[in-house]
Amino acid sequence: MKILQKISYAMWAVPFLFFMVGYAGAYFYMQKKSVEVPSIMGLTVQEAVGVLARHNMAMRLRAEKEDEQFPEGTILQQVPAAYQRVRPQQSIFVTIAKAPQKILAPDFFHKDSSTIERNAAHLKIATKQIQLKSRYPKNLCFAQSVTPGQPLERLKMIAYISAGDDELVIMPNVVGLPLDQAQDFFKRSGVQVQVVGLDGPRLPTDRVTIVEQNPMVGTIIDLAKFKHVHLQVGLQ
Repeated sequence: MKILQKISYAMWAVPFLFFMVGYAGAYFYMQKKSVEVPSIMGLTVQEAVGVLARHNMAMRLRAEKEDEQFPEGTILQQVPAAYQRVRPQQSIFVTIAKAPQKILAPDFFHKDSSTIERNAAHLKIATKQIQLKSRYPKNLCFAQSVTPGQPLERLKMIAYISAGDDELVIMPNVVGLPLDQAQDFFKRSGVQVQVVGLDGPRLPTDRVTIVEQNPMVGTIIDLAKFKHVHLQVGLQ
């Protein structure tokens, strides 16, 4: 009777043993057929493609993320993670760095104080308005600290607002403007323009750009004595 019981117990154990042997065999077979994911974090896209190709893997772009700390195209994240085991020809999904979009300085010239405030709030730019007496129309911007269209590195700028007539004003920045616009600006202020750099046949003023000015931007000038401005120009 005891022998029969032992045989019965052994018969019940046989399927379990076969299951364990099959599971172990499948595990070792899969381990043999799987590959380890390499680490591509911090590599450029070109470098990562080469590394994955050597491991018989492909790369797919999952997302782009603005990050000024890393060069554009740097791998920031990968899925599956490094050192996991996956099947051959597995696709590795990556998130790469892209350069933050540059904010360019808006054109505040000839705009009033409230318009400048609204535009600055919309663009999320910290703009300080400084009122100075000038011959320019009251409450209008006649100068700004960053030339329109130039990148704003710290999202900060200064707008100089006319407070009305006075003899002392700050020399505005006209570098980068077309010659015809600069001439029109100074003409309204009663200032004569002397142009340097127009050798040879005379070109249309809208194709010529200011590259240097004298007096320099930010100079305090006395309009009672200020009669001429020197502008050096070049082609656009």
